[in-house]
Amino acid sequence: MATYLSVDWRNASPEDPVSFYYEWQDDHCVTRLVEQFRDGSLRRNSLELEARNPNIVNNVCLCQGTLTPDALEQDLADPDLEISYISQSQFDDLFANTSNA
Repeated sequence: MATYLSVDWRNASPEDPVSFYYEWQDDHCVTRLVEQFRDGSLRRNSLELEARNPNIVNNVCLCQGTLTPDALEQDLADPDLEISYISQSQFDDLFANTSNA
C-alpha cells in the first residue's frame, strides 16, 4: 500500500520546484511524483512514463531508493522542508491534471 506525501521546500532558487508530491511505496520507492513551481505550473513523472524513454533502462524507483524512513525522519527535522501526508485521491487529482516531465 502506498503512502502519499506533500513536501514544501523553502528554496531561494527560482527555477527549482517549491513543492513535491510523492507516491511512496512500502518498499521505499517513489513510483509517481508531481513537482510544483513558483509560477504555479506542475510537472509529473512516473515509472510508466520513464519506461517510454529509450534512454532510461530498468528504472524501478524515481528516488533511486533514497527516500527511506530514516531519510524522511531527517527531512522532518529540516527547517527548509514542510512534510505532510495527503490522501490518494488528492495525489491522483494532481497527477491527472498535470503535464508530463
